[in-house]
Amino acid sequence: RAAFSVVPRDMRPYRGDPRRYVDPWLTSRATDGALAESEVDSHALLSQYPDRVEFGAAMKKAHFHLLPTQRFLNTGSYGATPKAVLAARAEWELLEMADPYTFRTAILPFRLRATVNRLAQFVGANPKDVHLMINANTATSTVLKSLPWEAGDVLLLLSCDYDATKLAAKYLEESVGVETVYVDIVLPLRDDEIVKALNDYLRLRQSNGLAMPKLANFCHVTSKTGWIFPVQRMTDVCHQHGIPVVIDGAQAPGHFPINVVDIGAEWYIGTCHKWMFSCQGVAFLVTAPSKQAITQPLAPIAPPSEPYGSAFMGTATEDYSTLLALQQAFDFVELACGGWPAVWRYNGALAQAAAAELASMWKLDQEGLECIQLSQVHPNRRDGGGDGRGGQSAINCMPIVPLPNSRGATEADARRAMGYLLTRCDITAFLLVERFRDVNGDVHPMLAVRITCQIHTSLEDVRALGQAVLSMVARDDIAKDASGQPQEEQIAVA
Repeated sequence: RAAFSVVPRDMRPYRGDPRRYVDPWLTSRATDGALAESEVDSHALLSQYPDRVEFGAAMKKAHFHLLPTQRFLNTGSYGATPKAVLAARAEWELLEMADPYTFRTAILPFRLRATVNRLAQFVGANPKDVHLMINANTATSTVLKSLPWEAGDVLLLLSCDYDATKLAAKYLEESVGVETVYVDIVLPLRDDEIVKALNDYLRLRQSNGLAMPKLANFCHVTSKTGWIFPVQRMTDVCHQHGIPVVIDGAQAPGHFPINVVDIGAEWYIGTCHKWMFSCQGVAFLVTAPSKQAITQPLAPIAPPSEPYGSAFMGTATEDYSTLLALQQAFDFVELACGGWPAVWRYNGALAQAAAAELASMWKLDQEGLECIQLSQVHPNRRDGGGDGRGGQSAINCMPIVPLPNSRGATEADARRAMGYLLTRCDITAFLLVERFRDVNGDVHPMLAVRITCQIHTSLEDVRALGQAVLSMVARDDIAKDASGQPQEEQIAVA
């Protein structure tokens, strides 16, 4: 009993008292002596780096391993992990290797619970509903494969949903006979228009006697088009029709404040490496209590009769150091950045400046174009609400800006342009081709750039991108090398 008294109650795993499955001798040893200090000291790690530095180039140099000569504007794909967080991951691994068995069986459950508690508080969720995952795709597949699908069941998606989600839906189509239906979305749209389009579609199916969806999947922020959707209102619409909802929030946590409880979806999926400064391989799944009985991991390690969460404790050989280092990612924001509000202020201001700068450099007004998320980059121009931000205002920090003279572009053009920027201009940026409305309401496929505004990027990076695009557009042979021969300078879309 004395040994267990030093373990904070809120760090105990869901399976109940650790004595149920941990040898008392191991627990006593884990809470005695050096092993009781099995924690990574964020203050000590950050003391190795400069104190508070300005966001932008100075922050990039001081706290990130990003190449100093490269303009990195694509954190939205794979993120960028601070030096201190990577060092923390290594320290967690060393702590485990000092006594692997004791660490795994007696210390790890408590440390994971502390990590989950902090994450749950940040995203506005009940810790008992949150489980760490390795990525959002795994979490999505977990939800989809947990449902008892039958031939003829309907899965509802948006036309602009993430490609990997569409592939998972394709698997259900081919393996079970599920029908995937889409609500067609062409951006930009007002929140009221999105909610109306969804409601009208569901009412039309109902009035025509068609099968109603068994599940609806929406992105909180679309990956390619960077649009923040009013997911709280969309969830309410689906619930009015008796349809459960899963929200893919891969681009939301850390991008702006969120509150999962307010959103009200049965499942919410998020990642931590894109906007929250964690290592890669850190994501989470929030499951509402009403759906916990049916939600099982892809590789369960406990029978369904066990309490919810037992099967999500992970496998014996999983690398937990990346998950535990999420604690240090939170500490990095507090100690090195001055807190999340400071991060959001900088990123939001940079997004506003970037959208205005590129629109001016590229003379988009002459083509009837503008930043696609202009109403979201400038919050005073944003309508409605209901996007699960817990009543807090926020700015879209991932603006999409059409390239000049790019109507009718193809995906091949996007890959060539990405290759040109990377290999010839040392700029990493994500380019895409998508249908967008111009200021006159006409729809065109356009080549656009997605800019991820983060604390290690600066307006100088954006200006360099703007000049590089102007040079690229001015050339008639961007798909040729110096010898004039066609070249394959293409980058895979991620």
